[in-house]
Amino acid sequence: MRKDESLKILSNDWKELIVEDQKTKEKLVIINSDGVEITSSDLNIRLVPKARINTDELKVLAKPLQEYLTSHFNPMCSVVVDVDRVTVVSKELSTPTD
Repeated sequence: MRKDESLKILSNDWKELIVEDQKTKEKLVIINSDGVEITSSDLNIRLVPKARINTDELKVLAKPLQEYLTSHFNPMCSVVVDVDRVTVVSKELSTPTD
């Protein structure tokens, strides 16, 4: 796809977007006002929804961790929560950049 072709996709002038195999011209994906049609079972397609963050729920979940951090570590420590682990990080030096 050339650069000028990619710009056309971003406009409201197109009726549908068709992804096709360059060699066979088989239509693999069709996107139009009716929705998205996936015509090939060989494609691995994943729809990623927008993340919905409930800040009130997050505050409730974080409170016990904040209390534990306050009572067991010094003020230069923080906690990083990942999907598979929780890490306590100690900062040697921290200064605002303002």
